[in-house]
This record gives sequence, structure tokens and C-alpha cells, in this order.
Amino acid sequence: MKRITLLLLALATGFTITSGCSISGDDDPNSVKIWITPWDTLAKEEFDRYITEAVAKKYPDIQIKKLEKPITEKTLNEWKPKGIVPDLIVTRSTYLSDLKPLGLLNDVQPVLDEAGFDPNRLDPNALESVKNASGGEFLAGIPFTRQFNALYYNKDIFDKFKVPYPKDGLTWQEVAEVASKVTKKEGETQYRGMEPDLIGVPASELRAAYFDRQTGQPLVNNTTWRTVFSAIKPIYDIPGNEEKTEVGGAFHQFFEEKRLAMVGGENWLRELEGMKDLPNWDMASYPTFREAPSVGPQFDSHVMVVTEKSKHKKEAGQIIETLLSNEVQTDMSKNGRVSVLSSGAIRDVFGSEGPLLNGKNIQALFKTTPAKPIVPMENDHEAGIVMDTAMRQAVMAKQDVDQVLGEALDSMNLFMYLKR
Repeated sequence: MKRITLLLLALATGFTITSGCSISGDDDPNSVKIWITPWDTLAKEEFDRYITEAVAKKYPDIQIKKLEKPITEKTLNEWKPKGIVPDLIVTRSTYLSDLKPLGLLNDVQPVLDEAGFDPNRLDPNALESVKNASGGEFLAGIPFTRQFNALYYNKDIFDKFKVPYPKDGLTWQEVAEVASKVTKKEGETQYRGMEPDLIGVPASELRAAYFDRQTGQPLVNNTTWRTVFSAIKPIYDIPGNEEKTEVGGAFHQFFEEKRLAMVGGENWLRELEGMKDLPNWDMASYPTFREAPSVGPQFDSHVMVVTEKSKHKKEAGQIIETLLSNEVQTDMSKNGRVSVLSSGAIRDVFGSEGPLLNGKNIQALFKTTPAKPIVPMENDHEAGIVMDTAMRQAVMAKQDVDQVLGEALDSMNLFMYLKR
């Protein structure tokens, strides 16, 4: 039986991943080369455990090699004369729209059928989110895990100021009230009550779109976005909390400086495993809007995409089938990756491997229902930057919501004009 070589490539959308490998061309014409692209979706040890080792166990003729390099039009043009064609891409559902202009999306359903995988085993919300992220025409990828969103909080800060811990089910308005009670200065240390999140995450709970799907016109100055900004901005308006930091800064303030009482964040368990001297932290369910109680952020799935030009779809399907097996999904769940299978038994073992989540409120992660996904548009990522900048402007310049949303609309219109 011929040896099957699978070359795996990392997708970096919006930033560059440094590669320690180079490919000069098709150096083994008898091999099947499948490129899989993990970036922030799986750590190296996870990639080795859940893909390389799991596939080798079931399909020993498949040898996996990983190459980390961003997929861009320039990269693909460089590969074309070398005969290098990506077959599998591992990325996040929120970046699928970036692959469409590159001609890399393909209906994965025939691949799943040949591999004998039953999509009904998956959470239907996960499938719907990927189909919508694909443009709504077909299922361009298959999810294998998903992010979670949580309200992380520092118990020591709450104890210091004698404030009850946050409970599950809080709205953004209620979180603002809690944040005001733990935003205090003690000596030279300014304790902040909360850093909410990138604005697009809470906005997704209300299905706030950046553009009109029919006309392509910006929608950032409407009732929905006004509701989002009107709920989030008061958190930053709390005296002593008037600082909007990015995700990395919020992580640093919470886990390292230990002066941030609450932070809205996603699955940071991989980062926490390697850290020492962590704060006394726990989680509550991610805040929701009173206009949509119990509705959390939209699904952010990690997906495998079988590319349109792949010549090795059968082997790609075998990798997908392995990653979505009960065995691998159970192992991932035990180690802090939320399974996309509908199995309650697999979900129940989430975080049970290792001490990191001992005594933590794990059920908080499953208290909200993800909002129904919307079909993303081509310029959504740029629009997200505009809206985060708008929130920063509202905080730093103390502008009111109507003014800042009006300026955001002007910025979006200018962006669209210049892109014509």
C-alpha cells in the first residue's frame, strides 16, 4: 500500500505565523499531500494528540507533517507552479468568508458521506453556524470544537471589598452595577470592575449585523447597535474603570496584575495551564441583554475545510472522521475543549482531566443558548475594528452613543467608497 503523506499548513488571517519549514515543490510525486492549517485553533501538543497520533492509530499509512504559513493569494500564487495545493484547512468559522475569494471553499457533504460520518451526531447549532459562515449556500467545513464565552471573576477582589460573587444569568446592565462596587483605588493600585470584551462578541447576542445583506450598506447606526453601545458603555463610564484595553491587556490585568475584577472572555484554559501564581478565579455565565435573556454569543466554531481543488478528498474525510470520533471528542472535552457533538455524556466530562477546573463553575459555560448565526459579509472584520475603535472613542473622548455611532457610520461609508 502506498505511503500517504499529509502536509499540514497553518492559516493566519490578520497576522503572520513564523514558519520553520519551507517547501520547494512536490518533492514526492507518489505521495498525497494534504495541507491542514491550524493557527490559534489548536496548540502544538493538541495538534499532535488529536490529529497526528489519533490518525496514525486508525490510519497508519497516513503520515502527517505540519507546515505553518499564512494562506493568502500571494502564497497560493507562489505555490501554484510548485504543484502545492492545500487540501484541508483548519480555521475558525468566523474566518471562512476570507477563504471564499481565494477559491478554497467546497461543499464538504460528499466527503462526509464517503467517510461514513453522520452529521446528525453534531450539535445542529454548530452545523448551522458553519453553513451560515460559509455564505449559506452549502456546508463548507465541519466543526470539531467550539469556543466558549464566560464571565471570569477574581474572588479575592470581591472578598477584599466584601461584594458577593457574580452569579449566573446576569444581564449587561446588572454586571455594570456589580462592576461599580469593585472599582476602587487602594493605595497605588486602581482596581477595575470589568473589561467587557471585543464589542462584536456581545453584539452577536443581538445578531447585530455590520452590513445589509441585500444592499451591502453599513448598518452600524441603528437601533440594535444603539442597544449594544448603551449597555456596554456604562461599564467603561464607571469612575476608575475608564480604560478600554484589548484582549491581551485584559488577560494581563486579570491573571497577572490581578487588578481586574471581571472580564468577558473566551476559552483561555490553554494559556492558564502554563501559568504560575494564578488569582483565585472562577466563572459565571457570559452576560446577556435584557432584550434577549439567556441568549449568548453566536457559535465560534473551529472547523476543517476540504478545499475545492483538493485531489485527496477521501483522505481528508478520514481525518475529519477521526477527529469527530467519540474517542477523540471525549479526550478533547476532558482536556478543556468544548465538543460539537450532541452527546451529553461527552459534555459532562468537560475539564475533568487535570486540576485547573477543580471546583470551578463549569456549568456556567452551558447556561446560555448561542444566538442564531447571521451570514457574514466580506468586510465584517474591518467593520469590527471600526466598531471597537468607536467604543474606544466613546470612552476616551466621553462622546455619547448617538455621536459615536454616527461617526462610525461615516467611517464605514468612507471605507466602502475607497474600496470601490
